[in-house]
Amino acid sequence: MKILLLGENGQIGSSIKKRFKTSYNLTALSRKDIDLMASDKINKILKSYNPNVIINAAAYTNVDLAERNQKEAYLYKFKSHRKNF
Repeated sequence: MKILLLGENGQIGSSIKKRFKTSYNLTALSRKDIDLMASDKINKILKSYNPNVIINAAAYTNVDLAERNQKEAYLYKFKSHRKNF
């Protein structure tokens, strides 16, 4: 089974990566590897990895910035995922 993990460096993502990396065919991507707001790039990545399972542990974690930029935080967490997954 091929698993694609998004958000590998966060608290949840790093725990999943540590737990699954030896048991499954896991590809873990960080913010540096994938821009969740770029639909065309996400589609290319999904096609290239062709995962059976996608675990989305990515998050907009800067609370202060999220409060100042509520629209951007909302788009990052919800709209980008609806478009692509």
